Amino acid sequence: MKPYVTAHSVANEVRMMRTQHRGALMIVEGPLDKRVYANLVDPDQCRIVIAHGRANLFEALQILEDDEFPRVLAIADSDFDRLGGFPSPSANVWLTDFHDLECMMAASPALGKVLGEFGIPERMAAFERRVGCSIAETLVKGAATIGYLRWLSLREDLGLNFEEVTFSRFLDRDYLQVDVQSLLKTIKDHSKKHQLDDSWILSELDALTNPSHDSWQLACGHDILEILSFGLRRTLATRRAAEVGRQSLERSLRLAYESRYFVKTRLYRSIRAWERANQPYRVLLPGL
Repeated sequence: MKPYVTAHSVANEVRMMRTQHRGALMIVEGPLDKRVYANLVDPDQCRIVIAHGRANLFEALQILEDDEFPRVLAIADSDFDRLGGFPSPSANVWLTDFHDLECMMAASPALGKVLGEFGIPERMAAFERRVGCSIAETLVKGAATIGYLRWLSLREDLGLNFEEVTFSRFLDRDYLQVDVQSLLKTIKDHSKKHQLDDSWILSELDALTNPSHDSWQLACGHDILEILSFGLRRTLATRRAAEVGRQSLERSLRLAYESRYFVKTRLYRSIRAWERANQPYRVLLPGL
């Protein structure tokens, strides 16, 4: 998040935009979210404002609602809210179907397009025979394992840092599985949290783990794509890191994500419901 952007500055940007646009206004978390939603939103009917962070988004919308500012809605990543049983804080906030926008795209046929572009068919088929499930299932299972540690860190305020982590330190090359002990050591070292007790964390992770949890709600999209990046370099293909780095794969996934996939989501239905409740204002492209 940009350090100088606050919820109040986001709310003020929305107010300023109202002087130029009388239609609906949408707040999203970040620039990459805007790139995706800009392909789905009617620019003549709805303008998009970037909050530069989830907390900013919720607080800015609350500020605007307290002022009875009309015709504004927000789209946020669901993160762990559904798993934690936390309801949406406003009738004007809609959450992604899964953990985040990248997960929502990865759960669609867009992921198959990315695999078709970068993977080697023979290697991918052999991998699926070896692991006994699809590549998508493998990716989300691995990311969900990391997701439990992310969730525990948030819940217990452990301050673990998952940014710029080297995934090769805890991923198995043949099965793309996450070794939990190696994951914990890698994250603790990366976070400089050596004082944290491994046995306590592992016990808490075991208590938190529940087979009824939806892996797509646990998995962070960045982790899915980091595992995929590793796989396309070592297991599913022999691509160079520059070709299949996480950011490159995110861009490919965005380009592969079609509006016909979006119309099948709960998020699409929620936005359409908002439009019906706020007629005649529209958000999405006509005919979508």
